Amino acid sequence: MKIHKRTALIAAQYLTSWERHDLESMQEYLHPNLHFKEPLSETTGRDSFLGFAEKNLHFVNYVKIHSSFDSENEAILIYDFVFVDPIGPQKTVGHFIFEGHQIRGIELFYDPRHLEKTMSGGVFSR
Repeated sequence: MKIHKRTALIAAQYLTSWERHDLESMQEYLHPNLHFKEPLSETTGRDSFLGFAEKNLHFVNYVKIHSSFDSENEAILIYDFVFVDPIGPQKTVGHFIFEGHQIRGIELFYDPRHLEKTMSGGVFSR
């Protein structure tokens, strides 16, 4: 999918850093006071979030973006976060809030039941 707008493009590049397992690149997109929230966890601060990401990068196969919507300081992306087996694809909506050219807030919306089941089997770290 081709993305043209600035905030949606930055959010897509951030997601690509997950796919490439590239923490250094990911850090560039994230504001130091990042607030991250998803159905299974919540964290504040870029360093705290990067610790979470470092533990879980190897579970990500790729990200497939289906659609994006954005404004001057927000972007919403609809995408599949495709994990290694036995996890597989996780349909996700991400709401990204920007301060300047960095992501200041991320809220993810997805059905957590499959991840919870997989996590209880010790496959995934939170």
